[in-house]
Amino acid sequence: MFVIFVSIVLSNSVPEAIIRVAVGTIGLFFAHLFNYALGRYGWYKLLSKFGLNFSLKQTQNNLLDHGSLAIFTSYWLPSIATLTDTAAGILQMSFKRFFFISLASVIFWDSVVGFIVYSVGPSSLSVVSSGGMTELIIQFSIVAIWIVILLLLDFKRRIKKPRSAFYLN
Repeated sequence: MFVIFVSIVLSNSVPEAIIRVAVGTIGLFFAHLFNYALGRYGWYKLLSKFGLNFSLKQTQNNLLDHGSLAIFTSYWLPSIATLTDTAAGILQMSFKRFFFISLASVIFWDSVVGFIVYSVGPSSLSVVSSGGMTELIIQFSIVAIWIVILLLLDFKRRIKKPRSAFYLN
């Protein structure tokens, strides 16, 4: 996102800013696809060899149930999206589904960031150039809140549904 910030601040016109956002979006999209491929063709096989098929299958079902929202909400910050992409690959999410959700999400978030940065102008750089500590605290806080929300949703689901037998195909 920092590259998009800087490139938009240095833009001289709206068309130039749009082109810069498009180039950044294409780059990020290919990075998301690469992360998905790393998960799908690397870690999944390693985890299966350690006997984690049951856990992977269970998590896969959860990701497939809420995957679109998980992907969309993580793409506002590419460093968090990297984990989501890799998890989608590890859990064998359909590539077609991942592709379109990822494409829509990266276009949406990069467009929002581009619009805001272009509207605010050069002073928007003060948000991302805080020396790193503020950004790090914000990122960890968001991840912590996200984990708490997921844990609460899982707890709520376990109360509503009694445990049933789970069989692998």
